[in-house]
Amino acid sequence: MYLENNRRRRPAFGPIISWILVILWMAVIFFLSAQDGTQSGSLSSSIAAVLYPLLFGRQDPEGQLAFEGVLRTLAHGGIYFILALLVCLALVKSRVRDICSMIVTFLICAVYAASDEIHQAYVPGRAGDWVDFLVDIAGAIIGIVLFHAVSALRYLNRQRRGYADRL
Repeated sequence: MYLENNRRRRPAFGPIISWILVILWMAVIFFLSAQDGTQSGSLSSSIAAVLYPLLFGRQDPEGQLAFEGVLRTLAHGGIYFILALLVCLALVKSRVRDICSMIVTFLICAVYAASDEIHQAYVPGRAGDWVDFLVDIAGAIIGIVLFHAVSALRYLNRQRRGYADRL
């Protein structure tokens, strides 16, 4: 074993695992986008059929149909919200910080969202939609802002505790 400066070098598993999580989540997105219109609609309607009575306390076919549309929109944004959080984490673990991390995360999410909508255009019963793309981007932006806001608050809290310890 080679020692440098009397310290053992540890392999950087954090960035590798983080990027593997990003790739796995992208695979989940790809899998969901590859479902044809019937499969995708069935998944949405079955989830709406369970959630609608729980949330609203009654059965209403028209209300449930409208709720299904809202649920699909929230799912689009939520999926890219999670992707943005994972990409931000992977970039931080890879020592890419601050505004550069935000820009790179946005670009990765935007390019993947665009490719996802193009992919859906070729799946039977599905369509690439600009509104879905914009919802994906909105979810990613919320994820980026939230990740960096929490990171900044954690940093400020550590600084405050360090200042209090010095007094």
